[in-house]
Amino acid sequence: MSAVQKRKKKTIKVASRLDTAEAPRLFASLLRHRGMDVKVDLSQVHWIGAACAEVLVSATRAGEQSETCISLLNPSAEFEAGLEVLGLTDWFKSQGAAQL
Repeated sequence: MSAVQKRKKKTIKVASRLDTAEAPRLFASLLRHRGMDVKVDLSQVHWIGAACAEVLVSATRAGEQSETCISLLNPSAEFEAGLEVLGLTDWFKSQGAAQL
């Protein structure tokens, strides 16, 4: 069995409002699961700000470097609208986030 097959997997739900105050909690949650393949459930997100978007971008890039997978799943319409305002829609699409 390869190391990829043995790696732990985790799905995390995030707060509905991903604002500046939530950024440290989001970062800490992702950091706790470092080394695991993580699925981030975005279905309940009603608002995303730049700080949390940066946390997701950084985590995704760090995952690429460590050969772990950070998957962004089930983005809500409000999450997608927030990405549009932040100019990040194309970047998140390139990461394979479902339905973006």
